[in-house]
Amino acid sequence: ARNAKFMTGLYPIVMRYLRVKKKVAKMRKQLKGVDREAYYDERTAMWDEAHEREAKAIRKLFDSMGGLYNKLAQDWATRDGLVPQAWVDELKHSFEGMPFREWAQM
Repeated sequence: ARNAKFMTGLYPIVMRYLRVKKKVAKMRKQLKGVDREAYYDERTAMWDEAHEREAKAIRKLFDSMGGLYNKLAQDWATRDGLVPQAWVDELKHSFEGMPFREWAQM
């Protein structure tokens, strides 16, 4: 039941990322041959905006799940190269207000 709840919460986030990917692909066709620098700048801005927005959604999802999901959020908060920096910055808040629990208690 918990995994289904998690996947239900994750689905809208994934769908929003797929929409950004589609927009970037469309923009690539329009700009890359004409102005590569503008394309790269716009692409970076679009992904950065998506990461900022979705970082809050990811944190909210992990917070609502608690337990092992909070431990996963805390782990991701220490992984600068694994997830986008916006996620790392947002997930660092998962350390606040949570009582310490050993992995064996999860």
